[in-house]
Amino acid sequence: MNQETSAARVRVLTPREIEIARLVAQGKRNREIARELALAVSTVETHLKHIFAKLHLRSRTDLARWALENEI
Repeated sequence: MNQETSAARVRVLTPREIEIARLVAQGKRNREIARELALAVSTVETHLKHIFAKLHLRSRTDLARWALENEI
């Protein structure tokens, strides 16, 4: 993927989604993310579903790899 495409994919995420992607890349679980961001676990799960759909990803591992590759 070229840098322009990568940047466009980052822009499609909301600031909260970027924050959650960053925490997933750090290895945090949904419950830990929810606690850190003062959210319900179900809210974190919903954000993750949206992130997966927007980025065409299937797993947390894919998301963590994507986050690291895009330096978010």
